[in-house]
This record gives sequence, structure tokens and C-alpha cells, in this order.
Amino acid sequence: MRFKIASTIYKNKQHTKLELSELFSIGYATIRRWCHKYEIKGICKLTKPEHEGRKRLFDDKKAILSYLELYPDTDGKQLRNALAPHVTQSCFYITLKKLGITYKKRGQVQKTL
Repeated sequence: MRFKIASTIYKNKQHTKLELSELFSIGYATIRRWCHKYEIKGICKLTKPEHEGRKRLFDDKKAILSYLELYPDTDGKQLRNALAPHVTQSCFYITLKKLGITYKKRGQVQKTL
């Protein structure tokens, strides 16, 4: 919001960059960056990069699903050791959760009477 107001005021030549920095209690370098961005792009909007953050170490959903089809009784450790031994176990479980893969071993227990 302050970016929009500051760049609009600067665009109308009502104040200098130094006056704007004092008016909004923002550093001069920040105001200078904002005004430079406005001069280049012509918009009063701060944008963040689309793909920000760290890339997953392992994200091959097809490999996981095909391995689970071949070996339905496998547990998480075996799955991780077969597909991504370079990834820690906790990281692998988080990746499974983010990919939307859940599996539960359902044992068939027979009751004797």
C-alpha cells in the first residue's frame, strides 16, 4: 500500500524521493528502488517471484505409485531405500504427504473362536 501511495506521489512530482522517505519513515534506498521499479514497469504493485523456495529432492510420483503396485506390502523405509536413498526418512514422508500419496498396510487377521 505504501508503495502504491509513494509511487503515485512521486509520479505526480509532488515530492522528491528524499521527502518521501522522510514522509513515510522508509529508507531512501527503498523509495529509490520503488520509484525505479515504477519507472521501468509502470505499475504500482510489488510482485514476488513465482517459484520461490527450495526444490524437492525427490518428487517422482509415478515411480512411487508403480513401486507400490509391484510391492503393496512395503513399508516407508523400504520404499525410501528403493527409490530415494539420498533423502532422509522424514523428508521422504513429507514429500509423500505433499504429493498426496497415502498408503496404509491392512493386515488380514483371522479370529479364532
